[in-house]
Amino acid sequence: MRWLLTLTHDEIAIVERYYRRHKDELDAYESRIRAHRAQQIRLQRLRFPEREGNANQRLAELRRLLRQRRGEISDEGARR
Repeated sequence: MRWLLTLTHDEIAIVERYYRRHKDELDAYESRIRAHRAQQIRLQRLRFPEREGNANQRLAELRRLLRQRRGEISDEGARR
C-alpha cells in the first residue's frame, strides 16, 4: 500500500508563497507544457488516425491485420 504524504499548514504556506512569487514564470512553463502535449497528441493522431466502425469492428480489423502480418492469411484474405 502506498502512503499519501500530508503537508503541514506551514509547508502549505511555503508552497503558496513560492507560487505567488513565481506565478508568471510557473504559469508560462505550464502553458508551454500544455502546448507541447497538444502538439504531440495532434502528431500522434495524424500518424495513427482513428479507424472507422464500432469497437468490435475495429478490434476485428486489427486482429485481421495482425494475422496478415504473421503470415496466417495472404493479401487476398484466404487462409494458408
